[in-house]
Amino acid sequence: MKPIKSKVLKYSIFFLLLFSTTGCQNQTTEVQKIDDTRYIVDQQMILILCEAPDAGSEYIDILNSLKGNGDEVLAAIEQLEGLEQTVPVQNAIGVGKNLLRKPDEAEVYFQRALETVENPTDKAIVLSNLAESKYYQKQYIKQYDEALSVMNQAVEEYQNVNTDMVLSMVLESNQIRLAMMEEYPQLVAKYALKIKELLKKEKKQFGANQFIGMFNLQSMALVCHYDDEKIERSLEYMEKAVDINHQWYQYTFFDIRTYNLISDMFYYEPDSMEKGLEYENKCIELLDEWQSDWHYDRLQIYTKRGQSYYSMGELEKSSEDYNLVLEQSRDETDIVSISYYYLGQIDLMQRNVPEKALDYYFKAYCIWQRYDRPSSLQTIKQSIENVYYRYGYENENPDFEDWFVENIEKTKKEMKDEERYS
Repeated sequence: MKPIKSKVLKYSIFFLLLFSTTGCQNQTTEVQKIDDTRYIVDQQMILILCEAPDAGSEYIDILNSLKGNGDEVLAAIEQLEGLEQTVPVQNAIGVGKNLLRKPDEAEVYFQRALETVENPTDKAIVLSNLAESKYYQKQYIKQYDEALSVMNQAVEEYQNVNTDMVLSMVLESNQIRLAMMEEYPQLVAKYALKIKELLKKEKKQFGANQFIGMFNLQSMALVCHYDDEKIERSLEYMEKAVDINHQWYQYTFFDIRTYNLISDMFYYEPDSMEKGLEYENKCIELLDEWQSDWHYDRLQIYTKRGQSYYSMGELEKSSEDYNLVLEQSRDETDIVSISYYYLGQIDLMQRNVPEKALDYYFKAYCIWQRYDRPSSLQTIKQSIENVYYRYGYENENPDFEDWFVENIEKTKKEMKDEERYS
């Protein structure tokens, strides 16, 4: 009898284990849509808005406008400026300024918010957004240590609270992206595992990858490109991110920002400029339909395409793009300086008119002086010096440095008198 009991017990355990295992396999996490009202997936970070339960529905309506085009963001900022200047409102204005690519103005609002913030969650949010301002302030020289330091403060601040899984994942995702940018192109591969863990965590918790996954798939694409230069694998991740956007949100701005990142990858690939141009055209098609004509993001893509055409020898098309930037920009930004410079180059090559080229060069130089990028200033100055000697300006002005400084001051005055930009 003992063997029989043993056999029955053995089969009982077997069926119990089988049933238990089958039950576990059939259990799947119910898909829950993450509320992304307070989150905006930007070019290099996810921007975050504070909760403001006392602000009412007007505040929420304004937040939705921050996901619109430039004119809608401007209107949202104007509305926010009319509200009581609480920490959430000041943070939201700063987010709007970041979206308009005015990081210096954004920082003013974030710093004001940090002066009075008491809630540690709000402090972490403001610090995270400030990190993006710091990123844009230093993008010209690719030094992101200060941005990463601020982002690390945000993550550390929130670790003491950590009551919202979505916010926690967003902060960690931002931290990883900035760390990648700071360490590029070395040591980027070490972040692949962390990114994959975040993708799995979001999917396990909410049943599917959503806006956090979209952002982290972009990061995985960048890891593949930076580390192994696996362009095809990078494209798979980028395309998957776009697919998720189409499934859940249909945000035009996310498609644009993803195609922009893809065009960047092809820009540095040998013999792949035409492929990069294809994605620049995709961006422009969407931007022309959705974005305000004057917005920095739109004109920045036209500048990139102008450079692509220039490198491919299609100077007329390049000139058209650069002139469009000058016509539609409202601010003297880096892309205006770039446009002036290349128009000077094209003018010399096509028309051999030094006066017009010098006018472009001096304007480009005056604008670049506002940015911390000595290499660009040196390039422009060298082009000016080449014209100076090639076309005999030294005959009437034997000292190049005196002639150069005199023309820089003259150009600054002319640009100020023109009041071309607000």
